Amino acid sequence: MKTRVCIVGGGPAGLTASLYLLRAGIDHVIIEKNEYGGNILEAISIKNYPGIVDISGREYIMCLRSQIDLYDGKFIRGSVTNIEREGDKFKISTKRREIVSDYLIIATGTKRLSSGIEIHNFDNTSFCALCDGSNFKGKSISVIGAGNNGVDSAIYLSNIAKDVTIFSDVDAPSCDHTTYEMAKNIENIKFEFNAKVTDVYRDKLVYQKDGKEVEFETEGTFIYIGFTPETEIFDEVKKDEYGYIYVDKNLKTSVDKVYACGDCIEGSFGQLVTAQATGAQAAISVGKELRKCAF
Repeated sequence: MKTRVCIVGGGPAGLTASLYLLRAGIDHVIIEKNEYGGNILEAISIKNYPGIVDISGREYIMCLRSQIDLYDGKFIRGSVTNIEREGDKFKISTKRREIVSDYLIIATGTKRLSSGIEIHNFDNTSFCALCDGSNFKGKSISVIGAGNNGVDSAIYLSNIAKDVTIFSDVDAPSCDHTTYEMAKNIENIKFEFNAKVTDVYRDKLVYQKDGKEVEFETEGTFIYIGFTPETEIFDEVKKDEYGYIYVDKNLKTSVDKVYACGDCIEGSFGQLVTAQATGAQAAISVGKELRKCAF
């Protein structure tokens, strides 16, 4: 199969790039190994997206997909197993298909680090304080993870919730000193160190401490074990020490004709609106290179 552009990744950034390419009349395909939508599908309630008062992540992706379907977007389900150069083109392989493309847009996002935590009920569980924090106003909640993301989120949640307990499986926070000092001085934030959370339920969590199993009642749990970019297969592009892809102001990578967007790029804010903005920008940049700018 030959195409002008191949988008790898069907989250908000990749889908937005697809929409912009479709409207510009640029032939392309979008490849996604899992369900289209990515991590945002888990958002119970999105209340910080400009112009939309409240919508779930799944509802939002359905709207975006239906918009793309108006233009007969081409979707391929499958995992990319190999990417190689063929002259001035790229050959992208899945288990069942091969795509030859002039340009490549990487929109693979991030995946959650393995935590070993079993989540028995997702009703009161979230991975995004900015997305879902307002649903827990006046409640006692828990944050699992004492890195920068976890503690920053706890600080944010302390203005909404009745109280916040931060769980860490080691004896000290892994966030920076300034962030820790700020959180430590907030009256309704408490740290629970050397507490390894094993199970999360709707109204409680279970953790191991000093060889004992402890049950802790909670009205909501935010998990911040961490994320890592899904960029392993893209060997040639320049990445930072964590695997996030370096891009220039046009979202172009260190490799000619290869662009990247969304949460997999260095400096990403991990927000729906910013992921989509970079997806649009990457598509526009490719369009300009192809001398088709009717966006």
